[in-house]
Amino acid sequence: MATREAATSTRGDILLDIKSAAQQLGCNERFMRRLVQERRIPFVKLAGTKVRFSQRELDRWIECQRVPAKFG
Repeated sequence: MATREAATSTRGDILLDIKSAAQQLGCNERFMRRLVQERRIPFVKLAGTKVRFSQRELDRWIECQRVPAKFG
């Protein structure tokens, strides 16, 4: 498994860097940066430059992207 830069928030939640979040979503870092720029994904900005993603919020965001199947 690739090295993962992660930190822990004060609530004990894991914060992922762009590379780790992109790996979890199965996309590239460029796409993740675009989602951040367009504010289409929840993120945390540390020290004004570092972008991190809460593992819990990322999981919730993934669930919200689910599209139900059409039957009939």
